[in-house]
Amino acid sequence: MSGKLLTMPAPLASCLLAFFLFIGLVGCGQSEELTTAVPPASEATLPALAAVATVVPATPPSTHAPPATPTAVPTRTLSPTPTLTAVPTKTATPLPSPTPTLPPVPADIYVNGIAPGWFVLLPDETVQRSREIWAEGQALGRDPNRFSKVGDSIVDTHEFFTWFDEANYDLGDYAYLQGVIEHFAGSYRP
Repeated sequence: MSGKLLTMPAPLASCLLAFFLFIGLVGCGQSEELTTAVPPASEATLPALAAVATVVPATPPSTHAPPATPTAVPTRTLSPTPTLTAVPTKTATPLPSPTPTLPPVPADIYVNGIAPGWFVLLPDETVQRSREIWAEGQALGRDPNRFSKVGDSIVDTHEFFTWFDEANYDLGDYAYLQGVIEHFAGSYRP
């Protein structure tokens, strides 16, 4: 196989295109910072109850006798509830990574005459979870220039993507994807 170029079968090319479109969509999504709201101490504490004087007559009023002098009865004052103070935590500072320059993606991508929106159907929950996984990986310091393969036993075979690391292939009509293959070099071996 030293001097012979392999051509990619059409079904594999279709799957590859769909895969790279998915990776591109997930990778280009915005990552949102997750923050925890901690109310300020002034909002988290309960206000102390002020002493309130309640007027209680000493004797029941009589229609014939003059009214009794009211007596003040003190009420109990609650002390403030102790509050927890949030301890600042260290946040990971993301390291700057070089932004790769990829070739422009043609606006009219079709696979076997079908637009990808007709066959690459992912529920919104799946797209959102994929973005969360990617953001978590970035927070853990994972290399954004690598990808993981997910699937059944076929993704674990040598023939699945390995040939992209060996540079022994011909993309044919999909030559514009060469930049994507180079960007993820080293990710194709199982």
